Amino acid sequence: MRRNGTRHFKLRATPQMGRSCVFQVEWIEMVGLTMFAEAYPHQLSGGMKQRVAIARARAIANQPRVLLMDEPFGALDPKTRSQMQSHLLQIWRNININIVFITHDLDEAALLADRIVVLGAQDAQHPGGHLVSILTTGFPRERDIDIVRDPGYAAIRRQLEHLVHPPPSAEPPPPLPLGRMTPI
Repeated sequence: MRRNGTRHFKLRATPQMGRSCVFQVEWIEMVGLTMFAEAYPHQLSGGMKQRVAIARARAIANQPRVLLMDEPFGALDPKTRSQMQSHLLQIWRNININIVFITHDLDEAALLADRIVVLGAQDAQHPGGHLVSILTTGFPRERDIDIVRDPGYAAIRRQLEHLVHPPPSAEPPPPLPLGRMTPI
């Protein structure tokens, strides 16, 4: 991994002697892969590859102010997803960066976000989609996965559920304009 997954670290390191190695070790430790520093990409699990991708994105952009993550944990199993969420919270605590995290998982949004932007699907009134709401979680920046036990988390989760899946209206939907399809 040090040679393959972190080759971009050397490109962005300062020209001072040894800085490249320090930078590599720092990021390998930050994403929790010290034991796999000499592993090849095919020897890493999906979650490990995601952590390498986070570290590489941070290094390639040379200390970016915003990191865009579009459904980064969507293909992971629940256990690995939970571990990755914990690692992301740890990385977020250790570095000063804004993360724009796109997800369809309401629990993930409530856990990881300071602010949640809920977007609605396109329809006849909104051909390009629309902004439904912006929620502020009110959770402290210093948090961990145990925040899911907080009553505030449950309230945010319920509010998200209501915004994304509103209860059906009281009046029944109009009948479909279909004629009888079989003879009587």
